[in-house]
Amino acid sequence: MTEKPESDREPRPRSAQSYAGQVVSQLQGTYQSGVPSARATMAQLRRLNPATDEGVLEVMSIAFADPPEEILGRGDSASREEIAVASALVLYSIHQQSKSQPMHVPGVGLGAAVRRLANPGDADSREKPVMRRFQSLNTATDIKEILYHLRGLVQQFRANDVPLDYSRLTR
Repeated sequence: MTEKPESDREPRPRSAQSYAGQVVSQLQGTYQSGVPSARATMAQLRRLNPATDEGVLEVMSIAFADPPEEILGRGDSASREEIAVASALVLYSIHQQSKSQPMHVPGVGLGAAVRRLANPGDADSREKPVMRRFQSLNTATDIKEILYHLRGLVQQFRANDVPLDYSRLTR
């Protein structure tokens, strides 16, 4: 099954974006303060797969604290909002690993981060791995494929110290 075009999708509740930003910011603050439990939490998150209901439940049990009602699923499957927030947390934990500077920076969208790596003024930039990964992400049709390509981009951002706004990533 393919996803609806962006224009046909229902917008995520603003609370999912706000909640993701709040949780990532708190985790980043404790991690950068050297709190051992934050390091342990991030190590646990890095091993999870938020593309599955089980992975989302594990992320929720590790890192969600009093999530807004609007993002919680109503049945046995995770809601889109739960998946989005769980994905942001897992990807952030990969990005921040062993970094002293903050990798969650409000206002740095995915496109801006990709541009920083791709150098759009370079004629060969379309052939760079970051652009190939970004183009693959744009054609992805399911959550597993989307997360696969996002994880690859985040690993490239991490290798080049390019920050990203994880609350905006939930949109």
